[in-house]
Amino acid sequence: MRVCSFVCLAPLLALSVSAAAAQSSGGSATAGASRDLLPSRDVLAPASGPGHHNGGWFDRFYDDGYGYRMGSSWLYPSVGVSVAFDDNIFAQRSKTVSDEITKLNASVVGRQRSGIHDLFGYAAAEGRIYANNSDLDAVDVTAGFIDRYEVRKDLLIRLQLEYAHRNELPGFGAVGLTAPLSGPLGYDQGYAALSFNQDLGRAYWSGGVTTTLSHYGTAKDLNGLAIDESYRNGTVTTVVSRLGYFIGPMTSVFVDPSYNWRVFDTTKIGGFDSQGGQVTAGIAVDYRGYLHGEIFGGYGFQRFESASLGGDDSVRYGGRLNFTPAQAFSINASLEQNYGETAYRPGTLSPLFGSVARTTVAQAQVLYGFAARWTLSATGSYEYDEFLSTNRTDDIWRGGVGVSVDLGRNFVAGVSYQRTAADSTVPSYGFDRNEAMFNLKGRF
Repeated sequence: MRVCSFVCLAPLLALSVSAAAAQSSGGSATAGASRDLLPSRDVLAPASGPGHHNGGWFDRFYDDGYGYRMGSSWLYPSVGVSVAFDDNIFAQRSKTVSDEITKLNASVVGRQRSGIHDLFGYAAAEGRIYANNSDLDAVDVTAGFIDRYEVRKDLLIRLQLEYAHRNELPGFGAVGLTAPLSGPLGYDQGYAALSFNQDLGRAYWSGGVTTTLSHYGTAKDLNGLAIDESYRNGTVTTVVSRLGYFIGPMTSVFVDPSYNWRVFDTTKIGGFDSQGGQVTAGIAVDYRGYLHGEIFGGYGFQRFESASLGGDDSVRYGGRLNFTPAQAFSINASLEQNYGETAYRPGTLSPLFGSVARTTVAQAQVLYGFAARWTLSATGSYEYDEFLSTNRTDDIWRGGVGVSVDLGRNFVAGVSYQRTAADSTVPSYGFDRNEAMFNLKGRF
């Protein structure tokens, strides 16, 4: 079961684990087009210490020795190919269908530093080809632009614009799914964010506004019934802020207030419209190159127009961790909460929508390098979904292992295995799934 996340209940901070971790609700099959090599939608980026802005992803490519210099600009291309076997492509409890999937992906990032402006452009594409189910073939694309404008030494402004065309794949449908899709459901999404980071000596203040516009198409379920998802077309706007104070050289306490508005196509449905806010407080550490993370908790609410959905008041909590005690060993972990609208009800059914879910996801990744060029990896996650207008709850466990080897400076080859086990209070929605993959990636 996949829940399409619209409102992040945790502070909008990206965890630098990997794109696959960010896509955990969809499993490895929806990992996205080289997303791990693209900048995140990181609205709040507090300084890494008094008087120091945190470059994060922006400084990574300068540190690893890749890229081509073109005058005052740098270009960072990458390509990849993978072959996977999936023993349950429709995520069914019974009558499972298996297939082999070939994925081709490519991405390019451009960077130009021009005085007080740090400019990024990026694009990526991934194509998925099914050996025996060609109706599932799909292509995802992403393109975007970022300008980091250093107004003063103590004031940074960041603008990000992004467009994506993506496909929700069979077996990763939203809550209330009556039958899995017989093919990918395409949707377009635009994203804009404007944020600032003000250094106030031992204190800092970050804030911003984000807007996401989504437009969905039509798909069919396995019974051939049309699934019109256009009622999910809408705009989600979120205002976020963080006020922090350094109690040590690399340790700060903070408070994060935020508010959001979710407005959907009123010609189709009004019940999903809602607005809400939250306030969380926590502590963050940033010992660069060694330990980076935060933990927070607080209270939040969401009010829906639909009488059946009503409102949701709950404790909010989360955190993230990047721990690298040795060069060859690292641990990444996160705990986050999201709201998601639910979908995939054939057009012959009424009402034409499902529920709204609150999801809690805990995930972790361990990397260990050995024998100079080899790396072992282990990943695990647990997702708990609560449906606000029903008594249904889902528990989804994922675990995986992998090994990769550096083939010279530019290429990495690897094999991996992932198992998914889903249980639901609605028994027909539970399933088991096994995926094995070989991949080859190149960076230049």
